[in-house]
This record gives sequence, structure tokens and C-alpha cells, in this order.
Amino acid sequence: MGEMKWVSIVVLQVVLNSVEHVVGWRLGLTFFVTVTLQDVQVLWGLSVNGHVVSGIDYVCPIEQNVAKCAELLGFTPQQNDITGGRIKLSRILREIKSDFLENPIELETVQRARLNILPLFGATLFPDSANHINLCKGTSYLAKEISDPMFLLQMWAWERITCMSPILYFDFDSTKPYGARWQSNLSYSQTIAHVVKGFRSQLTELHESMFKWTPYDHVLSLLPPICTSDANCWKCETYIIYWEIVEYRAPSKVTRQFNILQKIPNALPIDKAKHKRLHALTRQGKANKDWRREHHHYMQAWDGRFFNVVNGEFNNVAGVSIDYMQWFWERTVLHITNPGHHEANPHGYQNHGGRFQVMVDSITQIYQMTGNLIGTYPENAQQLEPLRDMAIDFMGIVNHRSRLNYSTTHLTRNNVEFGDDTVPQRARRRTRTRGRRQGDETNARAENFEVG
Repeated sequence: MGEMKWVSIVVLQVVLNSVEHVVGWRLGLTFFVTVTLQDVQVLWGLSVNGHVVSGIDYVCPIEQNVAKCAELLGFTPQQNDITGGRIKLSRILREIKSDFLENPIELETVQRARLNILPLFGATLFPDSANHINLCKGTSYLAKEISDPMFLLQMWAWERITCMSPILYFDFDSTKPYGARWQSNLSYSQTIAHVVKGFRSQLTELHESMFKWTPYDHVLSLLPPICTSDANCWKCETYIIYWEIVEYRAPSKVTRQFNILQKIPNALPIDKAKHKRLHALTRQGKANKDWRREHHHYMQAWDGRFFNVVNGEFNNVAGVSIDYMQWFWERTVLHITNPGHHEANPHGYQNHGGRFQVMVDSITQIYQMTGNLIGTYPENAQQLEPLRDMAIDFMGIVNHRSRLNYSTTHLTRNNVEFGDDTVPQRARRRTRTRGRRQGDETNARAENFEVG
């Protein structure tokens, strides 16, 4: 796929802002979305079924680890190749680049295969970090970096949000995972690049008709088995466990991504306090801890995942129920930028998405207020009806007439301080003091929890 478009990734993580990170993001005006288990398997060909990745954090002498490296990978690291009890990635990459034997025996071939696979785990799937939940904590301004499987997030965005995806000149090879098609030549001639305001504006204006809810339906039958073999797992509502990390997957909040009518989702089986406690867990300083015993309850839920599968009414237009939209609007955070932000003689692309959102919300409020006034003072209907009709016409022009049926967001009921539209990177760095308590970062991660 070449270089990642880091601007789009940063915006997708930080600007979309995870409303409840165990579920996903709020895009545009009217919907929640997320990276599902289906996305993981279809795009990468990774199995999403099987046993929990957990166990006991055994502490082994460094000599034993060195010997294990020689046995499994075929080389012996030196003392300066090891830091914190782990082999440096640079040493692994140096070994990969070294010449390989022309006529290797089977053991040497297996060792070299392991050696090539290892960086995929250490640098792409699970990048080295203090912990591996960066797709949720990356939305915090306290975050120093974002890592984890960023390529997955980028491919997910390109598949579903076409206004920010490059032009693809090659369809796909049915013998490879679907995401492999993005490795071909791409054209960015019609796509914003390196402009944060541009991505932010596009994403805040995104309408549900501009989002591809089921981008894989036309190719599922053509993909190799590694991309579809665990389809019975895609809609399981359960906990996902990786050592100390426990995340609840709630596909009931994004049923439109499975062609199912979206209704008010199931309540989460975990309260905010427990959620915060789980996110405070780390493996540091917990030698020989049995995480299987620690998370026994959640592992039982995973083992019984097929008894908790989200089902519903299939809907080819990826629609929603009216009661769901009422529920959604009372909980969503509509404005993610300051629509009143202004600067004299600005340079570059200007973000109009926030202003558009304010106008839509305001026109909706005018429409609903005039309707209430007509009901209360019918003698004034002749004077008020033209104003209400004007609101209807405007919302029809901007393709948001359905929005008139739903209550206004919290913004129109409460005064909100927008603050500055942008926070300079240097200002963000000043907050990252080396002595910051771990609890500060934990709180930042837990802010994204939303109940019910």
C-alpha cells in the first residue's frame, strides 16, 4: 500500500473522537460506525475465532530467552541487542536482511519464516507500546503517539468513506485478503492530502448516504476461505481479551454494517467504574500473574459468544427505526470543531463543516419551535406557517429533511463553550510532562465511555 496517509489517520482518530471507544465513532450528523470483526477478517484474512490470547506472565532468565531465540529464529542476540528483556526490532530486521542459505534444511526454512513473521506482529499488528489499546487512547490530546494496526483503520476508511479514499486502478485478487488490493497503484488527484481542516470538514459533513455500510457484500462469495471462515463470529456481542486487555464488542450499536435495521442497542453489561478499572490494568510489575484467572468471567463470556449473536430485520437500505434516532440525538456530540472560529486573511482550506452543522441544528430548532407555537396559538398559524415551510424547504435543499423529525441535540438545550478550533502541536507537547502520573492517561482513555 506504500506510505500511510498519516494526516487522514490522525484526523480519523482524533477528529472523529470515539464517543464510546468499545463501539466506535460518530461520523457526520447521523450515525455510529466501527471497525468490526468482519472488517478484520475480510481485509486482513485474520481469523477472529478461537481461544483467548492470555496466560501467565512467566519471568525467564535472559540466558533462557537468548537460547529460545537461537532455537526458534536461528540466531543468537548479543547483550546490546536486548532491552527491557526483549530483543530490539532493529536486530530482527537486520537478521532478515542478511543473506539466506541457498540450500537450507527444513529447520532453517522454518526459522527464517518465523523471523519474517515476527516483525508483522511487533510492528504492524501489535506495535511496541506501553500497552496495546491505542485505537481508543489515541483520541486523547495527552497521547504522545498513535500505534496499533493503523493500516487496518486506513483501509477501513478507504472502503467505507469514498470521499476521502484514493482512486483504485486494480480491483482485487480473489486468492488474497480483500485489503491487498490497496497495494496497487493509487491516484490521489481527487482526494485531499496533508490538510487536516479538509479531512475534518469532510468528515463532519458526512451524511449517512455517503457512507458504504456494507462494502463487501458483492465480493464475499469470491474471497478465499481465510476471509470468510469465521462469519458466524462477526455479530457476536461479547468480550475480546488479550492478556490484561478486556474490550466489549457491541455490534448491536452498528447493525447497519450488517444490513440489519438499526434499533436502540442493547445496554452494556459493564458500568463506567468497571470499565475504568479494566483500562487501568497493565502487565508491568505483575510477573507470574495468571491473567486467565483474573479475567475468568470475561473468558466465559467469550466461550459462550455464539449464544449472544445479534440478529434482526434485514434491510437493504441500512435504515434505522425512529425511536433509535430519538435515542441517538439525545446522546450524540454534534459539534467537534468550533463553528465560530475565524481568522483574518486565512490561508489554505477552511473548515465549513462545523458551520454547516450549526445551521442544520438551528433550522431544526426553528422548525420545531414554530410547530409548537402553532399548536399553542392556532390563531397565529397564518403568520408562523411560512416560517416553518421555509425551514422544510431549506432542509430539503441540503438533503437533511428527515432531521426535522428528531429532537435537537444537547447543544441547543445547554450553553456549550466551544473553545479554540485547533490546539497547536507545541501546546499539546507541553502537557506531556515526563512525570505525568499513569492515572492521568488512564482517565483520558476512560473518558470515551458512554453508558447505554
